[in-house]
Amino acid sequence: MLDLTDFGPNPHVPDYGHFGAMTVCWAKGVAGTGPRRRTVLATPQFDWVTSVLQAWHSPGGRDQFATAARSNAL
Repeated sequence: MLDLTDFGPNPHVPDYGHFGAMTVCWAKGVAGTGPRRRTVLATPQFDWVTSVLQAWHSPGGRDQFATAARSNAL
């Protein structure tokens, strides 16, 4: 359930661009509560993910999927 709007920059790692941090909207909350929003930062071990997301979000990347124009979902 990730959308492009769930990503944002991490000021400590400008090389990752707009994909340095991700907001998880439906994370598990404390017992007896509903879902809780959390921010997850990109780590150097998964730096390859940022280049994949940048390529997918670039012009022509989403054009490979017929339904991409109707939704921001990944």
